[in-house]
Amino acid sequence: MNLPKSELSKQEALQLWNTCPSDYAKEQMILSNHGIVFSVMKNLSIPLTDEDMFQTGIIGLLKAINTFDTSKGYQFSTYAFPIVRNELLIAFRKSKRSVVAAFSLDDNADIGNGESVPYAEMIADGKDYEENVVNSMLAQQIFERLESREKHIFTMFFVESRTQSEISKALGISQSYVSRIISSMGKMKRKGRKTK
Repeated sequence: MNLPKSELSKQEALQLWNTCPSDYAKEQMILSNHGIVFSVMKNLSIPLTDEDMFQTGIIGLLKAINTFDTSKGYQFSTYAFPIVRNELLIAFRKSKRSVVAAFSLDDNADIGNGESVPYAEMIADGKDYEENVVNSMLAQQIFERLESREKHIFTMFFVESRTQSEISKALGISQSYVSRIISSMGKMKRKGRKTK
């Protein structure tokens, strides 16, 4: 993906967008901040050559550009990172691809041009985000301990959002068995949270 180089720095592009929003200003915002998309893709273990996912990330970046409010007091990259990440995760869910975001909030994210920012600083609401990260890590730990059939049930229920009835019909097993498996996953999650 060869994008033209931005004619303006990140700061200049943001200032232009804030003072005189135009197609040119928006283009410069994208060109000077597209490193955020690559950073999120790398964080989610998405190949940087995946053009479809890159374009999806750019859509998230555009949403961030259109809704960013400088009066809130945080940097654009801090605001944009979770929006881009959410856009990519939605695309993953729709395409039923799995992703594991294994990182610490203390790690730094490379946002392009040699710039890196701690993940903790990139979150407008750190408490909610940390909760999501913990839930993601717990779900991954639970998934790794499951048998093959249980993994299939886990994926169908939590990733594909299928009902217990749909799962039991698709796998040819009783709904009560599906319910027991899902219930035991919930117990494993609660137990995992207590040990944190």
